[in-house]
Amino acid sequence: MWRYVAVVLALAAAPTGCSLGAGHSRAGATPCGAMPLTASHPVGMTTVPRPGIDVGRLLRGLRRRDLRLEVPVRWSAARFSAPSLGPAKAGERVPRGSVVKLVHVWSPLGSPGRVDGSHRVPSVVGLTLHEAVSLAYRNEVPWQTSAPPLSARVTPPDLFDAYCVIAQRPAPGTVIHVPGQSVVMRPRVVARPTD
Repeated sequence: MWRYVAVVLALAAAPTGCSLGAGHSRAGATPCGAMPLTASHPVGMTTVPRPGIDVGRLLRGLRRRDLRLEVPVRWSAARFSAPSLGPAKAGERVPRGSVVKLVHVWSPLGSPGRVDGSHRVPSVVGLTLHEAVSLAYRNEVPWQTSAPPLSARVTPPDLFDAYCVIAQRPAPGTVIHVPGQSVVMRPRVVARPTD
């Protein structure tokens, strides 16, 4: 299920810099709180990072270079394999605050396998998807979800940090028996609002 991600650079920020630094407000529509739309950064140019092997490294490179992130379509990719850049080339100079769009091919987003035994479904509503996935793995509960598009925002440390769980199936406390049941925890997520 390895898929790839193409990163498309869109120069959406003004070349004069965008020091519109905004704080983290809890007044958003989700219990996870809002994410900053922009952040203060030096005026000037930066270079597009090399894509590397995984999206985690790519996100760290975007953050270091003051580039913002947008995911223009709903996605369900479990892993991003060999992300590539386009049409901007690695090393190309662009204004700080520019937006990088992640575009990828569909594949199931969820845990790759199951661990035999009985596992209790944790309560994940109100957590970021990153926190929910960590809890699911700790409890050895298989999970699957689909993530909506993201508007342009400050690049999060982890792509799953940009999403908030608003509902889940089955209910917290449900015991899943593996093998024997094909029950999967399905958190419903929304993009965290920007402030």
